Formats: sequence, structure tokens, C-alpha cells
Amino acid sequence: MRIIVFTTLFLISAFALHAQRKVSVIYCGIGSDIYTVFGHTGIRISNGTSDVVYNFGTFDPSTPHFISKYIKGNLDYSLSVQDYNQFISSYIEEGREITEHQLSLTNQEIINIEAELATIYNSKSKYYRYQFLKNNCSTKIFEVIQQTLSKRLIQHKVNLKSTYRQSLNEILKYNSFLRLPVNCLLGRMGENHLNSVSKVYLPDSLISELESSRVLSESSQNTALVISKEVKFQSTNNLKVTYTDFIITALFLLVIIVFRSKYILLFTASLGMVIIFLMVFSLRQEFASNYNVFLFNPIDFLVVFSPEKYRKQILIFSLFFNVLYVIVFCFIGINYLPLMIINLGIIYLKSRMLVNVNYGSQYIKQ
Repeated sequence: MRIIVFTTLFLISAFALHAQRKVSVIYCGIGSDIYTVFGHTGIRISNGTSDVVYNFGTFDPSTPHFISKYIKGNLDYSLSVQDYNQFISSYIEEGREITEHQLSLTNQEIINIEAELATIYNSKSKYYRYQFLKNNCSTKIFEVIQQTLSKRLIQHKVNLKSTYRQSLNEILKYNSFLRLPVNCLLGRMGENHLNSVSKVYLPDSLISELESSRVLSESSQNTALVISKEVKFQSTNNLKVTYTDFIITALFLLVIIVFRSKYILLFTASLGMVIIFLMVFSLRQEFASNYNVFLFNPIDFLVVFSPEKYRKQILIFSLFFNVLYVIVFCFIGINYLPLMIINLGIIYLKSRMLVNVNYGSQYIKQ
């Protein structure tokens, strides 16, 4: 009789342990603070005895030269492990949406993914070189899932119409004050079209990719990768679509038209120096080959400070790059209108300066 009881209890315990074992991807929505504008993801491992979240988005702000390393692109992020309830509580305090997406994995796959994450966490591999568009908290999770599922994962691989720039502008619609600086600093990579893999650099895009993916079962039937979605917390942040970047652009254009001062070019030329600095010294791919250097041209320093007799030649040379930017904008497809508006304003200013040099008219205020 005792043997039957113990056997029954063992089977019940084993079944309960199996039922409790699961892997989920947790999505934490965007917030109003700068560090929360893109959202976040973590991967939950629950095995009946422990319940933790692996988080690839951990960094140490006390790292020496933290800001310069972040800008240069040699800042290391790391994988951390946090108790599930503590992880959830921290995002509830920030009022951010939390949803959990359970994955359709076999028991062995759950064991494998847990072992893989534990191996990474307990080795030097826990540290990785952060790249916003290519190597971040979302892409690392996707890599682990791909590796675990191997040939079972079926993705609907397509090239999307949207680009990195368009996807960034879309998610920044609630924090539009960041759109203008982001678009100014984003280089040629911003015009690359996304596909099923590259789009997962954004947390919400990772979730949409997982929800559209399927897995191959033993019976050769395709089943959904995400088998359940649970809303853990509804956002309490009052997020609204704003157009701060367009307002700033309009004000800048108004300043050009009203004041018509050549010293406005000192600001644009200084921004051009920042762009060149990031192109040359930063390791971050998103800063490379930035066509905005034609718009914010450092040659404009010479326009302001050059002797009168050389100003016409320098103006023509400088104006050439702004006209070239119009061609690049249209041909390459830089889909961000404020940049073109700013460029047209600068063309207007330089044209008035050229008229002043040619005819001595007081079109430009000194």
C-alpha cells in the first residue's frame, strides 16, 4: 500500500513539475524617460523550483568613462538574473505595460535553453559589446531561441518596406523630442530595409516576430511558437503622440527667415563637427557614413569667418553640398521631412548671403 502511495505522490510531483516548467518572453512597454523609450524584453525560466528572468539589458552606469564609452561604441552590456517577482515589480513602479508570451517548447528544449542561459551567465560570455541596431537585449534573446529550436523554428522570412529610420521614428512618436537628434546622428544604415531577423532589434518587433513564427512538431504539423499571451500590467503612463521635432524645425526656419544672420551657420557647422567626430571615432555602426554632414557642413565656419574677398567662392562651394543633400535625400530615400526643411532653410540663408556678396545688398544681418 505504501509503495502505491509513494508512487502516486512521485508521479503527481513529476507531473506538477513538468506542468510548471515553462519559458516565456516578457515585454516591458515604452515609458516617458529617455532610457525607456524603446521598451525592454527579458526571458523568464520557470522550472517549478525557481522562477527567474534573464536580462541581457544590464549595464553599469558607474563604469569609468561611461558616457564616452557609450558614444564610442565600446561599452559592454551584460546578462543578469533577477527574481521574477522583483523584475515585474520594478516595471510596475515605472507604470509600464507588461505582457508575457509563453513559448511552445518541449521539456528538453526548456532544459537546453535554461542550461544555455546559465552557461552564458557563468562565463565571460555574459558580457557583450552593445550595438543598438544589431546587438542588444532583444537580439540576444532571439539568438538564444533560434539556437535552441534549431531546425524546428519556421520563420516567415520577408524583406519589409520599412527601414531602420522609419521604425525608429515610429516608436519615437511618443517621445518626438528625440526624433530630431536621432535622425541627425543616424547614418547610412538608417536607410537599410528591415527583414524578419533585423527588425527584432526593437522589443515590440521581437514580440511580433515570435507571434508570427511557428514550430514544426513531431507529426510534421506547424504550430504557433507563442502559445499564450498574458497581460501582467496595463500601462499607467499617459503617452501621447507628439510632434515636438516638427515644432523645433519650424522655429529654426523662422529664426533663419527673421534674423537672416550668418552666425546661424556656426550652430549647424558645430553639429557637422559632431557628426564627423562620431563617424571617425565611434565604433557604432549607426553613426557610420552619415549623409547629414552635407546638410550640417563644417565648411560653414569658413563662410562666417572668411575674408570678404574669398566669401563668394566659399559660399558657392558650401551651397553645393546643401544642393547635393537634396539629391542624396531623394535618391537614397531619407524618410524624415524635418531634415529636408532645415536644409532648404540653410539654402535660403546662403542664397541671400550670396546675393549680398554679389550686389552689396543688406539682405543678411551681420
